Amino acid sequence: MGRQVKRAVIFCWSESDRKPLEILDSDYIICADSGFKYAERLGIKPDLLLGDFDSYSADGNESDNVVILPTEKDDTDAMYAAKYAVSKDFDEIILAGGIGGREDHTKGAVSVLKYIRKKCKGYISDGYTTVNIVKSGERLTIPYDEKICYISVFPCGERTYGVTLKDMKYELENYTVRSDFPIGVSNEQKKNKDSLITCGRGGLEVYTIYNK
Repeated sequence: MGRQVKRAVIFCWSESDRKPLEILDSDYIICADSGFKYAERLGIKPDLLLGDFDSYSADGNESDNVVILPTEKDDTDAMYAAKYAVSKDFDEIILAGGIGGREDHTKGAVSVLKYIRKKCKGYISDGYTTVNIVKSGERLTIPYDEKICYISVFPCGERTYGVTLKDMKYELENYTVRSDFPIGVSNEQKKNKDSLITCGRGGLEVYTIYNK
């Protein structure tokens, strides 16, 4: 038998009422500030609760482990949680929530995901949208799911080279995707086909949008 994968799930602020993923008994649950409310709605108890609690009071929570952070700091609560998880050598770190509200918060969450992907596997999900980062030379397979509405891809920087999209409504082959031309928006899966996304140099942000 292989080694069990160590996985951390960081709950961030979210208005979602959906479970972002199937939580395993072995998962280490971190709630970043008001992410506790999201976890609480889903009946999930954190192993660690941390934050500056400028938008949520830590009083009355059920966690035995609480870390109070300063209000004025360089790291967001989610970034602090990600750095903590990275320091514990998890194989995969998932951000639950953090997207779908203020656009600057969404961009902040994607920045945290980019940091995580430099260290280990990871993605963002709130049950309505999943965000993946495809690094240079990687491939991402998205299994066919009739609940998926759209798949959109954007370059991580100004340009991403060698982008290939297969088994999708609009396919690309060794294409250069630019930040000033949104050719990757609102693609769709082919019926009963798993979607394949690869890139050469530059990296991609991939957004998978599910039915409401």
